[in-house]
Amino acid sequence: ALVATAFGITDNNTGVDDTTMSNEASGGVGNWVVSRRAAGTVGKAPTVAVVMLGTNDARYNVTPADFETDYTTWIEYQLAAGFRPEQLILCSPIAATDAPTDQENLVKFVYIVERIASQYGCKYYNGYAATKAASGIWQTDKLHLNQAGHTLVAEGIKAVIRADFER
Repeated sequence: ALVATAFGITDNNTGVDDTTMSNEASGGVGNWVVSRRAAGTVGKAPTVAVVMLGTNDARYNVTPADFETDYTTWIEYQLAAGFRPEQLILCSPIAATDAPTDQENLVKFVYIVERIASQYGCKYYNGYAATKAASGIWQTDKLHLNQAGHTLVAEGIKAVIRADFER
């Protein structure tokens, strides 16, 4: 909603309530984004889809190889469903600091998302870099963003979108 308001457009937030991108997560996690064929299947097909995945995958011990395979599969579902690469803004995982999150894999996931965005011609926002050094942006679980954190990320996403308008 923060991004839509900035551009005076209608927000059709059809967020998907899943736990991880990959279906390779440990711990009995059963809600996987990769199992959903296209973002447009959860509501009206969006003009732009902002995708931020990977933090929970690091938390639930998904390997970088499985994450990359499943993320690539999901992107290919989106393209097959009619999305153009420039409609997809891929955001890296945020820099969660909760104890269960595997920080080494989290950083690997950041590079994987950046590489996939480049490979497919999607837009990219580095949410990890934006949140790594920021303070006062976390809920008490140190995994989820509070309002200040959401505002910080929304500002970055707005800059990615705005760059298209300024070309």
